Amino acid sequence: MNIITVDAGKYQTKALLQNNGIKFRTKLEEIDDNVNIQNNNSFYIQWENKHYLIGDGAKYVDYDVSKHKLQHKLAIYTATAKLLKNKNECNLVVLSPLSTYTNAQAREEFRQYILNNHKARFELDGRETELIIKDVTVFAEAIGVSISNIGMFKDKTVGVLDIGGLNVNGIIIKNMKPVRDTEFTINAGSLIIMEKVRKELNREIRNANIQEYQMDTIMKQGFYNGDAEISKEIIQSILSSHFKDIIQITKANNWDMQGLDIVITGGGSLDLGLQNIRKHIPQAQLSSNPVWDSCIGGNKVGAMLYE
Repeated sequence: MNIITVDAGKYQTKALLQNNGIKFRTKLEEIDDNVNIQNNNSFYIQWENKHYLIGDGAKYVDYDVSKHKLQHKLAIYTATAKLLKNKNECNLVVLSPLSTYTNAQAREEFRQYILNNHKARFELDGRETELIIKDVTVFAEAIGVSISNIGMFKDKTVGVLDIGGLNVNGIIIKNMKPVRDTEFTINAGSLIIMEKVRKELNREIRNANIQEYQMDTIMKQGFYNGDAEISKEIIQSILSSHFKDIIQITKANNWDMQGLDIVITGGGSLDLGLQNIRKHIPQAQLSSNPVWDSCIGGNKVGAMLYE
């Protein structure tokens, strides 16, 4: 039986079938049925008599914390169908925010939403597709990192900050098990920080017209070439304020930030850069594969459940 782990994040959808992966932007746009797709990482899907573009070429991002949305459902089905190719039966491990995972009712409602009575029929890139979904397991985004980085967690108490594009998930793991009442999910991901920085740089630096596609480079080098001195101050001021907010949230959820080991994961951590993060959380360490660790952990969970 094929076991697929899907992390349909607010910024990007990632999925794994054994060692085969796929990733694309989690953007959805309702379109006409005669659209010509130009982007190789975009997909045309017909679902319940409506036509959608999903992936890098679509327009709309969903900023809500919840993943109980059509956008995420279709992203999960698209990634699953692309990995299965000519097969159609699978078990799914679907990653969710901690706020969903720790709420038994919300977790089961999300599970049933993706399970879809065990079948999903749709047209994908002009081809009739049917998925036979034997089972769905909902697994927490931030917990997978401990399973894929056992050496960083075994016999230790570690705070995990999973920084996505739009959300940050946090939880404390003690000897490979989550600690109750330490979990949180907030809208504080890397894209939110970078947009704050971009707007402030454009406001404060004369003739600056910084675009979104420049921001990952600016954040990693720590300054904007047009005015290095002022831009450094702006970037560090916004990062300082942002991380103070995150640290306050951790304290409200029973974290001792000074005494804990901290592991940073998620694709957003690479956008911000470990050097920037360590200015505010000095003991922070990056997981071995921040982009894929949650999916790798989910795959291991799936193997234990379904093989």
